[in-house]
Amino acid sequence: MSTLTGRSGRIYSIIQGVHKRPSDSKHTIFKAMYVGSLWTRQGQMSLTEIRSGEETYLLKHVPKPVYHRSHRIAAELPDSRRLRLHNDCNDEQYILVHPSLRETLLTFITKSGDSEIDFISRRTILRQVGEAIQELRPEMRLSYWGQDLGPEALQLVAAMTSLEPAARPSIDEIMGHEWWTIDN
Repeated sequence: MSTLTGRSGRIYSIIQGVHKRPSDSKHTIFKAMYVGSLWTRQGQMSLTEIRSGEETYLLKHVPKPVYHRSHRIAAELPDSRRLRLHNDCNDEQYILVHPSLRETLLTFITKSGDSEIDFISRRTILRQVGEAIQELRPEMRLSYWGQDLGPEALQLVAAMTSLEPAARPSIDEIMGHEWWTIDN
């Protein structure tokens, strides 16, 4: 699949594979660019990243039942802000095209005051993400990092994550910390 035509008539051209399925080493995530539109009368999982000017998309190849369920959900909840709904599709290959985020979740959550997410909601989201990571990957907890990196790293992390912003070290102080100079 080097190009894909969506139901909307948009043509997407794949540039490079980004991720492979572990089972058969075939690429499942691709970078691609939107290359034009084709006007029509009607106007196992893989992901493909698509670029259209500044817009970024994910192409997601899904099994037939998931494809039909996604269409049913999109029809029932077309204006949902809480669900990530597809905005284009390819019926022959069961591919859904989703708008892609341009930033990481942390960047999105911690944006300045112009964000529509208030402080308490941001804190709740970050706490729930942290709890989910802890549940799914308990080895990622800070206590394990400290065992791997040592007490100097724990001291540095504690200083950088101080609840009092004025007490946090500057980037120069962080880079000058003794942990960076310890030879292993």
